[in-house]
Amino acid sequence: MSNHGAPVDADTADLRRQRALTPTVSKPSEFRCETCDARCTEGTDGTELGHAYGCPERPAELPASYGERRWHGGDA
Repeated sequence: MSNHGAPVDADTADLRRQRALTPTVSKPSEFRCETCDARCTEGTDGTELGHAYGCPERPAELPASYGERRWHGGDA
């Protein structure tokens, strides 16, 4: 997205910087998958959510892909 030469205020620049960052693990229930490198969350029932499509750690009951596109399992 272009700003066509318009000045970028500090809040907009900070938001753009934050969007470009890789999500970090910040809660006890979160972890980084060693296989797909996605930030995942362990649910109260033990289900791990957030694995990338195609990751062997992704629960079998979740869709294997999103149509023709391969999307990250929640951190996209």
